[in-house]
Amino acid sequence: MISLREWWRVLDNVEKDAALAGQPMDRVEDVRQLTRIHFLYASGQIQGMRALQPTKVTMFTHWVNLTLRSMNAGQIHNWIVRKNATTQLRLPPEDHCTDLRIALKQEWYAVLKQWALMDRVMADSFCPTTAEEEDFLKHWRWLQDAQRRTGKLLPTPVELRNGLDDKYFNALTGLSLVTMRAVQFPSRWEVDAAFHQCLVNTGWNLATLFSLDALTDFLRDNEWDPARYLLIGSKARAGGKEQVVDGLWKTRYGPGYIIKTLLDRNVTLRTQLQNRLAAERAAYERMLQEKADAEALTQQLIAVQSLEEGCRNVWLYVDCYGEINWLTQGQSGYTIDGTQRPYLTVFLNRLNQIRDASGKAAIPHVRPKDFRNMFALYVWRISGGNILDVMAALNHAWLKTTDDYLNQNILNEERDAAILMFLNLLFAQLGDGRLDLTILAHQLRYGTVTPEMDRRLAEYRSLPRAWPGIACKDPRHPPAEIHGTSLLPVCPGERCLLCKPNAVILPEALDFVSRRVEELLAYQSAVPITAFQGVPAQELANGLLVLRLFPPEAVEKTRTRWATAIENGEHRVPGLRPHAEKRIV
Repeated sequence: MISLREWWRVLDNVEKDAALAGQPMDRVEDVRQLTRIHFLYASGQIQGMRALQPTKVTMFTHWVNLTLRSMNAGQIHNWIVRKNATTQLRLPPEDHCTDLRIALKQEWYAVLKQWALMDRVMADSFCPTTAEEEDFLKHWRWLQDAQRRTGKLLPTPVELRNGLDDKYFNALTGLSLVTMRAVQFPSRWEVDAAFHQCLVNTGWNLATLFSLDALTDFLRDNEWDPARYLLIGSKARAGGKEQVVDGLWKTRYGPGYIIKTLLDRNVTLRTQLQNRLAAERAAYERMLQEKADAEALTQQLIAVQSLEEGCRNVWLYVDCYGEINWLTQGQSGYTIDGTQRPYLTVFLNRLNQIRDASGKAAIPHVRPKDFRNMFALYVWRISGGNILDVMAALNHAWLKTTDDYLNQNILNEERDAAILMFLNLLFAQLGDGRLDLTILAHQLRYGTVTPEMDRRLAEYRSLPRAWPGIACKDPRHPPAEIHGTSLLPVCPGERCLLCKPNAVILPEALDFVSRRVEELLAYQSAVPITAFQGVPAQELANGLLVLRLFPPEAVEKTRTRWATAIENGEHRVPGLRPHAEKRIV
């Protein structure tokens, strides 16, 4: 519908400009009346005209061609929009991103430490050992006294001061109302720290994290592993598609642990909101029955809807005025030099002051939505550059969307540098009159090739191959235990796993050694134990020792494949009848 509306404006503009130029044209009421001039307007090729998005031009052209085809009319083939290169995402340098993630984690740990201290202060048996603990205990006892006196969980500022004047309360008592409430309830700063730590570790956008409904089962144990949890959000921009995070409960900086801790700490605040909601709903019903005026009903309905939002919100806190409040998208919340600033700006200012004092460069401005891009970069790194892993982590439906997230300055600069390095190394080798792909690959991955490496590579290549993946240092002079009483001056073969002096195990030996080990195991299970002693037993022991050189997962996979082939009769073990082949588990 948006595309059609914008094209409607394009048609209006063409007709208006034609009339101004003294060349009136017929009103377009049929797709066959569309001309290239309409396309030039839509694609921004007429001076002063704003170009439509390429997708809207392509979509409209597709509809036009469908209609033309149904009318057996000639279709449009020359309305081709050249898409501009997607604007790359710009992130701070990668070490700055890492430092910011660490600083946010440390801030969350500081919140946890503060909450643990407040829990000890509120315990009946608490005995302070420092001046700070003594001060917090004093604030807690004053708040407790006000709660008992008023019967309220959150007494008003007047009730907390207990008759003392606002101007002299702090001077007379040494107490702060903000600190008093912070002993029992989370503050705005603490909840913001929890929210941004979740934002860093989920890779979700802001709307998804704000959409969590505290009254639903969005956070639960993983049914396959109680030590893990499933955090399930909903992405409105993707049609309500579920966004799932699977994590460990014990990870204290993970979103599951953070949200569960916050929900437990806010349970009394949520109960207060639910009680207020019930009262406001009842008042609204009475106003309906009494036929109150529309303005009063509207105000009451707004109050009900606001409380409903608060009851569902995960991010509850007590503000500086002593009211129950909650985080919402677009809030600022902190005043700096008379201007409202969001949490991340304030946090970065503080962090950069610390970095400046230690001689480190300041981290540039970062927006909350940049954390999703940072998360994509993080997953790209730990997955070894696997775009499918990034796609799964970000819950994308289309690979093109993931590709846009990876079109960022950090990765693009790396790719440009890698291409430049490749070309320089390639032409340097060509200038020397040779092209060695092994050396080229090593230079790209690890850097310079030393003379020692060059010598070992030449030696490796000169070794004759006795078996797949195994080279031999001296095939014409095998040890006595290999050739036995034979007068032949060469190795008889098939003895590589017994020839310790001459055998050289190469990286590609995994398949051959795995096959030989499984053959020997099948042979062992089919012959008497006395017949297996000696050479076969020694060869099996050596083969199992060689397999330790390879990754365990790869070894297990390869051995299983050969064992299955032997068991199914797809591979014959030399010297055994088919029915005798059986592997010992």
